[in-house]
Amino acid sequence: MIGVQHTRTLTTTRETSTGRKTTQISTVDFQLLGTSLQDGLVTIRFAMLLGTPTRRRQPRTALVRCAITPSPAAFDLDGPVGLTTSVCDLSGSARGCQLGTLSHDELPAGPHEFRVVVQAADEPLRVELTVQMDMSLANRAFFWNGKRLIHTTTSSPWTAQLVLPARQGTWAPPRRSASPPDSSARVRLCIAADIERYSRFRGPEALLAQERFLGIMREARAHAGIDESAVVTDGEGDSQFAVLPSDIDESEIVPRLFEGFRKALQEANHSLSDHSRLRLRLAFDRGLLVRSSNGWVGTSTIAVHRLLDSAPLREALKADPDTDYAVITSRTLYEDVISHGYGGLTPAEFTGVEIDLPQKGFSSQAWLFTPRR
Repeated sequence: MIGVQHTRTLTTTRETSTGRKTTQISTVDFQLLGTSLQDGLVTIRFAMLLGTPTRRRQPRTALVRCAITPSPAAFDLDGPVGLTTSVCDLSGSARGCQLGTLSHDELPAGPHEFRVVVQAADEPLRVELTVQMDMSLANRAFFWNGKRLIHTTTSSPWTAQLVLPARQGTWAPPRRSASPPDSSARVRLCIAADIERYSRFRGPEALLAQERFLGIMREARAHAGIDESAVVTDGEGDSQFAVLPSDIDESEIVPRLFEGFRKALQEANHSLSDHSRLRLRLAFDRGLLVRSSNGWVGTSTIAVHRLLDSAPLREALKADPDTDYAVITSRTLYEDVISHGYGGLTPAEFTGVEIDLPQKGFSSQAWLFTPRR
């Protein structure tokens, strides 16, 4: 079925004196584009092309309904950027993606690409994908805003039998050994990150958002050339705290991390709807740390979380809705690395701010960065 177009008619049914009457209004073409596996997520891509309605009716809004049987642990549905107005849960395990609104312009014919994102299982999974479309059209008869609305649905759903690939080589944190941790004090770079407005995600969406988030963090570190097996992380769903190995050259690694986060977020978000798009707050600090049996001992582990939760960082990301991330760095890291312009970093693009949290007993200067568009 991949690459083959399958056409369904859009029909409306009404009661008449002689019984129910079904009328064909338009057509929709469906084409399955393929599947891919990345960072523990399987992406199923398909496209839909709207036909020309009869009697010069105008498509205004459409609801694409998608279900997978058997239902995976989590899946999400994303529609075309700029047209998707909402994504919602429907009855059972189905998901819905709405395009356009009744009060706006006519929906373009397309083709429009959709992505179903599924959390990969440990073994290949045979599933059935079911897709259906409901559409509301306007014609010239005076009813709503000068145009009567007609509600239609596809004559029958599209179905496709697929085998979803199993997760392969998915990174997992190294197991803690039973031996005592290395207690020697070493200077290490710390990164704290969290997802802006994470509470908007429901259960299945939250699982997928976490998978994307962890993938972004790993990809940024990989871009910087960091050995992932030497990174120690601690996460709480929408956030992650990472301590990098001590034997790194920060004058090279820090600029690469900035570039890595930009590229990883750009790749993750390029075809997501505004609802599913991830925006991150990032905080960097460095300092002398000692590994203990219950985590880390060192002021930078506390300071980096204070920076992450600071009002200036939250306000910087909120003030620039087009950017994918905002970064705050400690004064130490700025003065030792960033201010010297290593790796192409431009000190003039950083803004000095004062962080004052008397209730936490924390006060420090820091530096803010949001990427230029």
